[in-house]
Amino acid sequence: MTGARPAPRASTPAVLYVGLRVPSPRLDGGSAREVSVLRALRSLGCRVTFACHYERPDPPYSETFAGDTARLSALGVEVVVPSAGPTLEEHLTARGSEYDLVLLSPYSVADRYLPAVRTHAPGATVVYLALDLGHVQHFRRARVTGKVPDLQRALSAKRCETRLAREADVTLVCSAEEREVILSLCPTAEVRLLSHVVEARRAPTPFARRTGLLFLGSFPHLANVDAMEYFVRDIFPAVRKGIPGVALHIVGSDPRGDVRHLETNDIKVHGWVPDLEPHFDRARVFVAPLRYGAGIKIKVLDSLAHGVPVVLSPIAAEGMCVTDGKDALIGSSPEAFAAAVIRLHDDEELWHRLAEGAASLIERHFSRRAMEDTLASVLPTGKSEGLGT
Repeated sequence: MTGARPAPRASTPAVLYVGLRVPSPRLDGGSAREVSVLRALRSLGCRVTFACHYERPDPPYSETFAGDTARLSALGVEVVVPSAGPTLEEHLTARGSEYDLVLLSPYSVADRYLPAVRTHAPGATVVYLALDLGHVQHFRRARVTGKVPDLQRALSAKRCETRLAREADVTLVCSAEEREVILSLCPTAEVRLLSHVVEARRAPTPFARRTGLLFLGSFPHLANVDAMEYFVRDIFPAVRKGIPGVALHIVGSDPRGDVRHLETNDIKVHGWVPDLEPHFDRARVFVAPLRYGAGIKIKVLDSLAHGVPVVLSPIAAEGMCVTDGKDALIGSSPEAFAAAVIRLHDDEELWHRLAEGAASLIERHFSRRAMEDTLASVLPTGKSEGLGT
């Protein structure tokens, strides 16, 4: 005698997104990407639950975090947090069988919870959602620092992400470059591109009323600390000579001592600010001198969307679909980067041309429709036959 058939699933797909913590878009770009994914899933008509591994209501951001759960709830997302109910494991045990699709991100979370998802949500399509590839970032950091622990961390992340690509039903990455990396490690993996969403919202402030340079980043992410140390040490002296009196504004959460110590008369470390708009409205040039990192750089997209032209390092340009001289300027050495900053700061015609190119790039590559199409393809009723059934 055969066992009872499982109850048919509801026509509305049920989706579980398992993340590290409740996303806080005002603190870091990765959170903004997570919220975009959740919003897109809701737009596709899914019932969405977000469950996190831990909460981070640390001062001085307690008020910011207090509103994050409410904002997700306002989107129609059910939120499961450890302090307010069952743990993530308990939630999977009790309700895992409800889900048609489970998204796991980042790799540390996916590695921990993938076995439990397979056990308690056996009918679900399981997706490893890479906000960026951790092992790529760690290898690049190891090359910059020369430290053995950074290399060991990279090797560990590479093993983990390779295993996740092999064991998940689908892996979603944010750039064509990272898709090729995953396929080189696991040729049999199903790897798809999930773009980010950003909307052009150019400020009306004219070129002549703008001044100074801007960098935005979350400083618990050490690539941002390194980028500012590198810029101030190796690039900014030449920029000072080329643009007398120019100021650098550094904005972002948790600026560490190494960043605070960069502050001088012409370098202002603002730390976290509740509203980025005034900084985008005043800046003439956004700088992104990253020496390591991976994935899409949300800070760069935000600047392009606000109509502030950007000077990028080659690593910062990865995944951005930019063309040097058309959408942004790319400087591959300290000398080239400084020359690009000086040129862009002083050339109004170039400034406007890049701002227009950036607006067109945003519309072509980072639309809400592109993200929704990819997510629809991994839903049971999406474009990929057989997934989630």
